[in-house]
Amino acid sequence: MADALSISELYKELKFHVETSFSSMKIYGELGSFVKSQVGHYYFSLKDEESLINCALFRFDAQGNKDLISIKEGDQVLITGKVTLYNKRSNVQIIVKSIKALNKQGLLKEKFEKLKIKLSKEGLFDVSRKKRIPANPKRVAVISSVNAAGLTDFLTIMKRNCFFYDLLVVPCLVQGEKAPASIKSALKKVEALDDIDVVLLTRGGGSLEDLWCYNDESLVRMISEYEIPIITAIGHERDNSLADFSSDLRLETPSAAAEYLSQNQSELLNVFESSKRSLSRLKETLFNTYQMKLEKCSPKKSLQYILGKHNYYMKKLRKNSPQNFLEKIDYYGLVMRLEDCRNKFDSQIQNLQMTLRGKLNRIESVLNTTNPKNVLKRGFSYISVDDKVIGSLKDFKKNEREKVIINFHDGKKELKG
Repeated sequence: MADALSISELYKELKFHVETSFSSMKIYGELGSFVKSQVGHYYFSLKDEESLINCALFRFDAQGNKDLISIKEGDQVLITGKVTLYNKRSNVQIIVKSIKALNKQGLLKEKFEKLKIKLSKEGLFDVSRKKRIPANPKRVAVISSVNAAGLTDFLTIMKRNCFFYDLLVVPCLVQGEKAPASIKSALKKVEALDDIDVVLLTRGGGSLEDLWCYNDESLVRMISEYEIPIITAIGHERDNSLADFSSDLRLETPSAAAEYLSQNQSELLNVFESSKRSLSRLKETLFNTYQMKLEKCSPKKSLQYILGKHNYYMKKLRKNSPQNFLEKIDYYGLVMRLEDCRNKFDSQIQNLQMTLRGKLNRIESVLNTTNPKNVLKRGFSYISVDDKVIGSLKDFKKNEREKVIINFHDGKKELKG
């Protein structure tokens, strides 16, 4: 069998290619099943979400690794070594030369950004996918841990700001590996109901690792495709999760969510309180006003008012009585004033008579000047027919056959036509 390979020959070929291609590599992952042997060797596995590989760190390489003192199973580590094959089992393993603890927070952030870019390119975070949040939701489903401090803050504010609210609290896990499945199960329960207007996903603050369940890809996709509008209020203002990007509305904290959902009722309560204060002030004002009017109209006040007016007019009457008036008269002064008035009156009468006499003389002179008889005395005459004065030749020709009379200052003469 010259063209066939034995198992050992195949193993050697594989070992050569693997160890030549991967002779020096850096690999990071989660530390698992970390065991130290009695002679000082370390055996452990390195894994991620999908794969696992065995590793060995021998005593002479382990002596220079300070991080071995502090690292533990579940930590994120970076190893340097080479890939090899173990001939007894043909297992792939890594012979580790150094091991270093990594910042898990940094790895999670990197994973967060990669998944965010992926889902964003698929359009899961587009504004066009967002559903409108009802202005006055009648029933709100709150998906949270029943012991969460954020839920307590939410319920306290809702109770303070609302005169009516209907909440359905659906408990779930909000941290740990089982949390995404628990949250999705709660969402399915709410979706089966037909009277929920808004869903609120909420929990208090925490580290990126604590909030990591809200970055689960399947949960984010479920939120994006959910039929009922979803509000997220996860962590604090600085915290962001992929669930926040895919929800219909992201609010900073559970308290902010309570303020948002109760704002309309809070405004109504403010209006009611303002109206209550206004009505109270109006009531007090009207009470005082009508109490004063009532006091004024009481028999005692009316009698006091009448007596006051009576005393006032009695004093005025005594002050203006004929006796007081006569007592105050200065007879001598009054006589002097009357005499002076009489003289002024006589003088004004004389002046008026002279003025009128002058006017009369001027009118008489004008009348004498314009008197027709005085004009006739100066040698003039006029013709008349039937006591009608003929003042023109035209009138004369019209009446020349009539009896014409010539009028002089001392008589008249009739002419026959």
